[in-house]
Amino acid sequence: MGRLHAAYGRPGLAQRLRGDGLGRLPCREEQWAATYEVRNLRSNLCLQPKDGATQAGKRAEQAECNGRLVQEWNLPYLGNNVRHIVPAKNWNLGVTLENPAWTGSFLKLGYRNTADPNLRWNFEAR
Repeated sequence: MGRLHAAYGRPGLAQRLRGDGLGRLPCREEQWAATYEVRNLRSNLCLQPKDGATQAGKRAEQAECNGRLVQEWNLPYLGNNVRHIVPAKNWNLGVTLENPAWTGSFLKLGYRNTADPNLRWNFEAR
């Protein structure tokens, strides 16, 4: 599994993404073909929508990794190493900050908008 670090978000939470096994993220042409598991390297838990519900406003939480569809994410490329984190079950949504003004904000699902900086995530290989 490749390891990537979420450069924007809560400090100290690195993510591991399951993809092609080489840690490569999909290019623009294949961005919807692959799904990824977003795993916290510290807790070894996976990101999923709370209660598995992919609805706008639902919080994203960490849960035991189980390989189910609610823990699969697409990472569409927006340019300049920026991506959205999109639930495989609902491509209209993306992971965003519940309260962007607060450093320790919870994550939630919101409607995707490429201009919204709170939906934009930078990944870098480690």
